[in-house]
Amino acid sequence: MMHGALVLPGRNLHIRQFIEQMNVPHVTINDQPMHENESCVCVDDYQGAVDATEHLIKLGHRRIVYKDHINRGGDVAFRQHYSIPDRRRGYVDAMRKHGLDPMPGYDLNVEVEEFLDRYILAQRATAVLAWENTQAVQLLRLCEKAGIDIPGDLNIACFNEINYDSIPTDFVTVVDLPTEEMGRKASELLLKQMDEPSRHVGKKLVLPETLRVRRSTCALPKTSALTTR
Repeated sequence: MMHGALVLPGRNLHIRQFIEQMNVPHVTINDQPMHENESCVCVDDYQGAVDATEHLIKLGHRRIVYKDHINRGGDVAFRQHYSIPDRRRGYVDAMRKHGLDPMPGYDLNVEVEEFLDRYILAQRATAVLAWENTQAVQLLRLCEKAGIDIPGDLNIACFNEINYDSIPTDFVTVVDLPTEEMGRKASELLLKQMDEPSRHVGKKLVLPETLRVRRSTCALPKTSALTTR
């Protein structure tokens, strides 16, 4: 018998609906509640995108592109994760706040290789913020093959820590999610809900993200291989 559940990653509607039907106390982690009585622990992806974009702007970058989520279809039971519109909106608002136009490509569903050619190289961008870490890793590898220096020619920042043996942990600037705190807070909410099910009222906790500045971002040089092409 299931007495309680922490729902990860929280986007599969079949799982959520099954738990609801079984009336099992549960808390979703890193997702928005489906109804007012469902508790969740999520993060402020909007502010995370604002912080990362403004970091690049403060370094002197003006031609900053945003690499959006890639939707490859798949299970129709998966809803669009809240991070997709929130991160995109944070980038757009930060650019406009500083009198800059969001660069074309920020809302397009394209693969990383095509994005590098059409929206970074062709637009002579000097910095890119990627929706998540695997996109940043692909960009790093493509840039290495193309002889594009990071960060001399192009700055790269992304969401989520990068844990690849081939990439130093102190290299990529990231917006880091507080995963341990999310798990701890979700467990506390679940235990309280299990102890007092009749008094349960849905609660939503939104935790801040942390911008970790590293070597993949730097002050905009006067010239770079991309801007002079």
